[in-house]
Amino acid sequence: MVKRVVTKELDSELMVYEPEQDAVHVLNATALLVYKLCSEGKKPAEIEREMRQRFAIDQDEDILSAIQACIAELQEKGLVSGTREQ
Repeated sequence: MVKRVVTKELDSELMVYEPEQDAVHVLNATALLVYKLCSEGKKPAEIEREMRQRFAIDQDEDILSAIQACIAELQEKGLVSGTREQ
């Protein structure tokens, strides 16, 4: 279940505030993109393609495991829902 949050973009970062827990999370540019794409229902493989395009990441670099770890952390904090499956 996704928690009710208030978000505010700060340059290339996103501040996510959870009023019920009075907790603040700050997402860097890559975590922000993962957060947005997860919120749109994108799967990890789709997120990987988008990140490679936006950040000009070489195809030889393995980023899928980092994306899955980021998704897992966002899910653990209740900031996104969905699956980590491709």
